[in-house]
Amino acid sequence: MDGSSLNDISGYRILYGTSPGSLSNSVNVSGASTTSHTVTGLSPGTYYFALLTLNSSGIASDATGTVTATVQ
Repeated sequence: MDGSSLNDISGYRILYGTSPGSLSNSVNVSGASTTSHTVTGLSPGTYYFALLTLNSSGIASDATGTVTATVQ
């Protein structure tokens, strides 16, 4: 947020749920160079997702804005 470079990235946390105000589920994804991940086991419906960056101490960044996906 302050424009400085990101250092010490160990992975990401995907937050998701069926309401943009309630992203109550999460999955951790390891690896700083990871560029994709598939969240499995979702029932049909609309889901909202946000992403956090994790450092090696497990400290998380602020969440990104939410995006929407529909599972059929």
